[in-house]
Amino acid sequence: MQHAAPSRQRSSFAALAAGLLLAACSASGSTAPDCETAVDCARGQTCLEGACVEGAVDTGSEDTAADTSRLDTGSEDTSADTDTADTGSEDTAVADTATTVDDTTVADTEVTDADPTDTTVDDTTVVDTTVDDTTDTTVDDTTDTTVDDTTDTTVEDTTDTTVEDTTPVCPEIPLLDFNADLSSSEWLIVGDAYREPAGWLELTGLAGGQQGAIFYLGSVLSRGDTEISLRVSTGQCILPGPCDSLADGADGFALSIFGVGGVVELANLLAEARPGEGLGYAVTPRAVDAFHIEFDTYHNAIDPTLVNHVAITLNGDPTNHLLWTETPTLENNAWHDIVLRIAGAQVTVLMDGVTVIDADVPGLDFKGGYIGFTGSTGGSTNYHRIDDLQIVQACTR
Repeated sequence: MQHAAPSRQRSSFAALAAGLLLAACSASGSTAPDCETAVDCARGQTCLEGACVEGAVDTGSEDTAADTSRLDTGSEDTSADTDTADTGSEDTAVADTATTVDDTTVADTEVTDADPTDTTVDDTTVVDTTVDDTTDTTVDDTTDTTVDDTTDTTVEDTTDTTVEDTTPVCPEIPLLDFNADLSSSEWLIVGDAYREPAGWLELTGLAGGQQGAIFYLGSVLSRGDTEISLRVSTGQCILPGPCDSLADGADGFALSIFGVGGVVELANLLAEARPGEGLGYAVTPRAVDAFHIEFDTYHNAIDPTLVNHVAITLNGDPTNHLLWTETPTLENNAWHDIVLRIAGAQVTVLMDGVTVIDADVPGLDFKGGYIGFTGSTGGSTNYHRIDDLQIVQACTR
């Protein structure tokens, strides 16, 4: 309590100074206040009852705290205390205002720092570089490799193989040696012909007035070049082999190839064929596509020579000898090896390894057909034997 007097004196002094200031303002005739808050005053001043005063009043703030302590202690000098408390309130407001202004300034400074946004935008540009590299590499490599390899390999392999497979293929005809019985599904036997159990074909036997035919049905010869080989024997001895005949034999036999539509037509054709000089293949005037090589052992008016002969005729006509040659030893009962070659229009015949015919047949167009043999006898007779038939063809389409 004994220390409160100095504080009270300072407060009274401040009140006195404020009174003098107001008096001075009234004397000047000014009615408007100089300030409402400390913001309206210069730096270092404060607003006190409408007037800007120097910072001496700050000391009043301290006094206010002291005065407040006094008021808590007692209620004496109420009017003085009230003035002091009012002054303290104004000081407190000034302090709060100043603090608020300072806080606002700090907030403004923080907002102006917005540079980090620019940095983020620059980093985004790097993503464009990655996208470009990935797209270019994938597209180029995949497209080029696949197209080149697949196209070249497939075209070359397919073309070469197809061309080779189109080559014509002729039917294979095995060697026909007649050692086994003849099957009716593979052979057509007409008239007096038969298979000799010793292993060959017999077309007539030794009796007179005979006519017979045997044709192979197992395969039809194709158009094109053809080679046919076989063995033949004709004479009057009961077994094949060289022997002297006691009389002149007749008539002969032929290898024939008929181009007809089927077995029935072939059978009807052979049923019409004439014996004797017709050797069992003559069907004229009937039109037919046929090729013949005849082995003639008896002279008739239609023959080109008085001697045994081999001749080439066509189309069931024994009167037109297109190519022919004399063969004096033909009727000696021995086996003779015969080779017939047809190459285009050229016809070649070998007998026992010797070429006996080799010339072109004008207009020849060999078309193939059923192959077989025919023979006949008349007043004179012979055996007419066939063995070891072999056919080789080089077909054309």
